[in-house]
Amino acid sequence: MTMKSITISILFFFLILPASSQQISSGLRAGLNFAQWKQDVKMTSGVTGPIGVSTTTDTRTGYLIGFYYSFLFSDQFGLQPELLYNSIGAKVGSSTISLNYVSIPVFLRYNATEQLHFLAAPQLSYLLSGKGETTSPSGTTSTDVKDTITSADLSLSGGLGVDLKNFNIGLRYVLGLNNIAKNPSGSASGFDYEYKLRNRGWQIVAGYRLSGR
Repeated sequence: MTMKSITISILFFFLILPASSQQISSGLRAGLNFAQWKQDVKMTSGVTGPIGVSTTTDTRTGYLIGFYYSFLFSDQFGLQPELLYNSIGAKVGSSTISLNYVSIPVFLRYNATEQLHFLAAPQLSYLLSGKGETTSPSGTTSTDVKDTITSADLSLSGGLGVDLKNFNIGLRYVLGLNNIAKNPSGSASGFDYEYKLRNRGWQIVAGYRLSGR
């Protein structure tokens, strides 16, 4: 499925969803990202055979900001789509990688009590920009890395939240599903390699309800 068809499907979804909802609310969303990369490298040569290495990078702290909508079909179940500007990435050695996405999670929402709810969602993200900054004794250099990262990222997001009148807070974990490395294979120093790179990380979020209840 192309990005265009996915976008059209999401817009259609937003148009028909309110008609079947018993309760609708919307508000502002902001939060912090504690983002990492999961790196998997498989190297092969005629001498050593296959060698696999799996690592998780250090955490880069970023942020998110946007809007949320809540469509409840009963007192307990509903959907909560969100539209977010999402700044994530990773720290790799002396380099900090910043990836900025537009992210659309569509959460299935379960209200355990009047205050406590649980969320689970597929999330589609589209890359807006990417930058790498490397620090050395001679200073900091900046590099545009957008062309090395795939445009689309599909992930799973889940967590819990607490509603406090017009405010809400929550904790989520996002697990990237697809390889975001645009050039995932090649050869170097006598080795053939395959490279997989996936986004992941924790989110602490807060929201303010603008309409509904």
